[in-house]
Amino acid sequence: MKKKLIILAALLPQLALAQNPANSKISNVLVYPGGASVERLARVAAGARELKINCLSARFDVDSLKVQADAGIQVGDVSVQTLDRARAPECANTSLDLRIRELQEQKASISAESEAQDLVIGYLKSFGNEKQTNNTALVTTAEQLRRTGQDALQRRLSAQKRLNELDLQLTPLLAEQRRQFQANPQVRSVQIRLAALSEGEVKLSYRLSQAGWTPVYRAYLDTVKSQVRLERHAQVAQNSGEDWNGINLKLSTSQPDQSSQLYPPSPWTLSIIPPLPKETHRVQPMMMAPPAPVAMAVAAPGDYRGAEMPSFDVSVFQSEYAAEFQVPGKISLNSDGQKTGFVLGSQIIDAQILVRVQPKQEAQAYLLANAARPAGS
Repeated sequence: MKKKLIILAALLPQLALAQNPANSKISNVLVYPGGASVERLARVAAGARELKINCLSARFDVDSLKVQADAGIQVGDVSVQTLDRARAPECANTSLDLRIRELQEQKASISAESEAQDLVIGYLKSFGNEKQTNNTALVTTAEQLRRTGQDALQRRLSAQKRLNELDLQLTPLLAEQRRQFQANPQVRSVQIRLAALSEGEVKLSYRLSQAGWTPVYRAYLDTVKSQVRLERHAQVAQNSGEDWNGINLKLSTSQPDQSSQLYPPSPWTLSIIPPLPKETHRVQPMMMAPPAPVAMAVAAPGDYRGAEMPSFDVSVFQSEYAAEFQVPGKISLNSDGQKTGFVLGSQIIDAQILVRVQPKQEAQAYLLANAARPAGS
């Protein structure tokens, strides 16, 4: 017995070297058109020799995986393993999975209540078949059986009604769970060898293409003040296979440079263009198609002054070629492909208001607001 205790005590320090993967979470996400860059943080204790993070999406680019650590933590080998989701039941921890389990637990509790009412009803039926010699006792017993049986039947009917309501809620959720399972049949785990001299954080960053955002512009015309209130919105969606809960979200109008090598320059050859034959027919220059008109929503004039309200505008960094928007607060986006809108800012633009009419085509007139192009990207 003492020998077994000594062996177990010797193993405990080695067991403490492995880190619990539950302490990993997504902290920052940069979304650009056609993809996103995700940062995930994991806390490690002093003396840790290994960090394993499970249940990562199998959709991220393995070549883009980067690992960084705080001072006092040395990072060694990094290995990535891909396995079927069916072999990793611990990865069923999305908001959809939690909601399904909650409804299934409620359904199991109501089913148990319904079965208990069935036992009561069965007992009352068998009790009613027994012979009663006393007429007075028979009347009293019959009245008690009627009341108890009616109450039990009503309870069973109510339980069945609640079960039907839960089935209506579960059916679309289970269908969505099957769809996500088929769309993301695999998960990944990242195993990192490290030497943690002190407590700190390890940051993983990787890119994926199952995310993006599109700009949306809304314009409100004030004909009294000859002004246009232009609002910039963003619609963000992601289907990366993992939910983003409580993250810092940043949006960029340009894609990051993903090239990892410098390609050799190709030679340029200069020569004189030979003259064209005289019989060559003259080619008419091609006319470029005019740009598609931008839809503008026109609203009735209104006064935008009011009491002090919290500001939801994002902080903007604009350069000559791109812009980045830091959405305030903590953002949550589920991996369901649904678009979520954010207000990126608004500005007032002075405009020249014109009335345009084409009576030959239609009798209706249109308001036209001419304004200078706003500054920035």
